[in-house]
Amino acid sequence: MERVQQPYDRHRSCNRPTLRRPCRAHPPGLALVDIMMPGMDGLELLRAIRADSHTRHIPIILLSARAGEESRVEGLDAGAGDYLVKPFAARELRARVNAHANLADERRRATEELNARFGDLQRANADIRDARRATLNVLEDAVEARSRAEQLYDELREQNKWIIGQREALEAAVNGEALVTSLGILARVATASLGEGTRAAFYLADETGKVLHHIVGMNAEYAAAVDGFAIGPESLACGLATHTGEAVITVDVRDDPRWARWRWLAERFGYRGCWSFPINSSAGAFIGTLALYHPQPHDMTGRNRQLAALLTSTAAIVISRHNEAETRKLAETAFRRSER
Repeated sequence: MERVQQPYDRHRSCNRPTLRRPCRAHPPGLALVDIMMPGMDGLELLRAIRADSHTRHIPIILLSARAGEESRVEGLDAGAGDYLVKPFAARELRARVNAHANLADERRRATEELNARFGDLQRANADIRDARRATLNVLEDAVEARSRAEQLYDELREQNKWIIGQREALEAAVNGEALVTSLGILARVATASLGEGTRAAFYLADETGKVLHHIVGMNAEYAAAVDGFAIGPESLACGLATHTGEAVITVDVRDDPRWARWRWLAERFGYRGCWSFPINSSAGAFIGTLALYHPQPHDMTGRNRQLAALLTSTAAIVISRHNEAETRKLAETAFRRSER
């Protein structure tokens, strides 16, 4: 019988586990590691992967029959991204794998873009140094290059905050936090980026797909005023965005005739600009809306659209995971009742 190739070796002199060359040269996108394994247990393998610069980025889900809090904390402290107790349902495993795979993809894309931006920044700084050595005739060009470098740096810092918020929201969802917690993190990312006075809210479509319900972002009085807002071609802002699948951007509600019946709401709660973005599931079904409210008339920029795209795609993952968890709970409840 052919012997299975292990992903690790034991160092001859100190018996220290090291990863084999194929694992380092072609690291997997995600690893499922059982704690109980022959030769090297799961925690040793986990530490070896995290200690190697070629593999430390790999998302790892630990599998174990030990359900205690101490075991889970030990695995997470060692660097695992998740901890799954056996026995578990295949659907739960797929959900966790998909969540971590999506998170890894977002991190990879963000890292690639961040590296590209840093390259631009380094080239801009090099241009500045060269300009300082040039004659006074190129001084104006040097100042302009410096300004561009500072702008790029500010954009990188801002985007890094987006990525941190996205990671926190996805981690909250993976850890089973309430939907209001995960989406609340994304709402705070939006308001921090768009400036003082801006408010962000998430609305979720009901099971019929005909009305929206406020989840998080606005106060209780506003939530009560818009609860059950209809989804359809005659709807306004959030309801229209969910119906059409396209963003609805209102620069100033006082100038938009569609807001005639609802201007009292904007005046009462102090906003002039209103942007609504649809949230759709991976299957293409529209499941909710992200709304951004501005205290003054406010037009969209390309940077704003990038932020909205990040928030809505992340919210789709969070909401889908929440819906799967709720469906699983209902199924488990029904199963327990049937056994009585």
